[in-house]
Amino acid sequence: MKTPEITWSLMHPTDFDPDYMKQVVKNTAGYRVDSFEICGPCHKLAGGLDSFLLYEDYPKASANVDRAEIMDNRAKFGAILAAAHSINRPVLLWHREVVLPEGLTEELPGLLDANGEFDLLGETFGSLIRYKLKKTFEVLPDLDGVVLTLTEAKYSVIHNSCRERYPADEVVARIVRIFADELAARGKRFVLRSFGSVAQDYEDILAGAAIAAKKSAFEIETKITPYDFDPFLSNNPFLRHLPGTTTSAECDCLGEFLGFGNLPSETVEKIVEYVRFGQQHQVDRYVIRLDRKGNPIFDRYMINLYAYARAIDEPGITADRIRQEWAQSHYPPSAKELFLEMGRAGFQLVERTHFIAHNVMFHTSEPVMLYIKAGGILALFKNDIDLHLCSGEWGILSDTRTPGRAAILKEKDEAVAIAEKYYTLISTVKREPGYESEYIWREKLWLNAVIAARAIREFVRCVCAYFDDMKKSDPEGKFLHFEVEEAKKELKYLESLADEQAALPSKCGDYVFRQNGSLTDIYLKPFARICDELLEEYQAEFRAWKKYQPGTADCVICGAISNDWRCGRYMHASHAELVDGLPVRIVGNRVFPNGFVRMEMTRPANGGKVRFYGCSRFACDFTVEVDGQRTNCRFDDSWQYELPVKPGSGPVVIQLEKCGREYPAFHAVVTL
Repeated sequence: MKTPEITWSLMHPTDFDPDYMKQVVKNTAGYRVDSFEICGPCHKLAGGLDSFLLYEDYPKASANVDRAEIMDNRAKFGAILAAAHSINRPVLLWHREVVLPEGLTEELPGLLDANGEFDLLGETFGSLIRYKLKKTFEVLPDLDGVVLTLTEAKYSVIHNSCRERYPADEVVARIVRIFADELAARGKRFVLRSFGSVAQDYEDILAGAAIAAKKSAFEIETKITPYDFDPFLSNNPFLRHLPGTTTSAECDCLGEFLGFGNLPSETVEKIVEYVRFGQQHQVDRYVIRLDRKGNPIFDRYMINLYAYARAIDEPGITADRIRQEWAQSHYPPSAKELFLEMGRAGFQLVERTHFIAHNVMFHTSEPVMLYIKAGGILALFKNDIDLHLCSGEWGILSDTRTPGRAAILKEKDEAVAIAEKYYTLISTVKREPGYESEYIWREKLWLNAVIAARAIREFVRCVCAYFDDMKKSDPEGKFLHFEVEEAKKELKYLESLADEQAALPSKCGDYVFRQNGSLTDIYLKPFARICDELLEEYQAEFRAWKKYQPGTADCVICGAISNDWRCGRYMHASHAELVDGLPVRIVGNRVFPNGFVRMEMTRPANGGKVRFYGCSRFACDFTVEVDGQRTNCRFDDSWQYELPVKPGSGPVVIQLEKCGREYPAFHAVVTL
């Protein structure tokens, strides 16, 4: 079996930090590390290559660039390169397209087409990529390569509303060729991340890569699980080797969806499974993320990093043997069995805390209502329905049924019980001298677990009350009000526990990461805010039902929490908001111009019609497909539109899309 390259992937996503990098370089001692990837502030406009560009040739764009920030980025990244090069290790920089500063589209109008979408096949865009690369290597000639992502950027590359005009495979192939050829000419590495949020993203990116690979040389980096680092997804079926490319498996060490390093998340068994999957596919490189949002693995459960190292270099080793080896060299003899038990219990805790029946609850480090509504998790609170309409939500297991609110509450009670059990054990066990750090970080993370599990349980109780009251058509939402008040009391108490915590001693020095981010900021204040927002959402939804439902065969309140399960969509593509006191769902956005909302509605017995209620603050034009028949529509003066529905059996299948430059929004869709 070949020996794969091992890359440590750092600063996800944080500012560039040379002091942290210097400490990481020291921490390579005892590990085989062949290269580094740096994410840095890649989600910002001044991220990736744009972190270093002043755009001096474009005055309007340059005026919107923070010159001091750019110069600081150049200096810091230069120091990062120097630290890595001091041990002869290359550094690859993450970059996303399409990203550009405000004002550039005015100076380069050829970047946009008539629909306001990016002209991805135009020469203006190709020239802009070459400009970015040229200017970057003028100021950072020692940069060793670029890792390119074609999603989660300012403008869409593969989610365009007109696939005929911008065939995704051709667009990807063109962009990849430009990067690959420009970097090859400079003797630099180029890596394409195949990362996507739906299966079609992977198909499009890999199809384009296959075209580009016929003429250009590059590497392909694919996540070990599809979409994101969710341990309850299958291993990634898109981890494929394309002729003319090398294959990298991107893995997570800290646990992006397991608490961001704030909770005990040893995942040795999963890590061994992932490495074996990569070995089955003969990957050339393992890319291992070591941090998230300011929490480095070095201050947490280092056994995860050790597990990657051992599993990669010894194909026959088991997870149990890895745990025993680590315990032998790191655990106090008197607490060895307890620590082994706690290591396995941590995963059971997070499984019941940050997930509902293995479905992802939160897509941001601090919960935000917008993204809770975007992620599909609210569909889980509808009792005993299948989730097939959630197939565009990668964090939802759409081939399953919802467990029911009673089962969800039971799961959260179990999480609290696990957290409190092991916090009590670690905080009362007699401590063996010489192993202080092993006790300290466990006690901190298990207290974090108590706080997180209890806070999330309060949130879940409130959402359950929301659904219960809505089912009873209670205009006041009395049970919801009661649960919100109880939740606020609990969150206030938990805040006192969080504030008493001391910072975890850091093995990485004083760096700019949000080291030991306050549990108050991560969980407690966000949930207190969300509880208040649930009250507002409830009243808005109740008003909508009263306004739109009477006299209908069926009614979908498009942006309503209790109707989340009825609105099929892509993750982050069609957000729900409150506008003028009513819920709306906006169809598509700049990152997902091809966003849609799909629903299945009761068909009137003898045919009938479907009526759409639009929001006047958004576009008046839209496209709808009803039972396979597409129609371009415009709302009337009352912001309504009707279409006939044919008689028949089975549901009316409806899909809403944009039509033109702007995006429409819908209050409700009804059949009559």
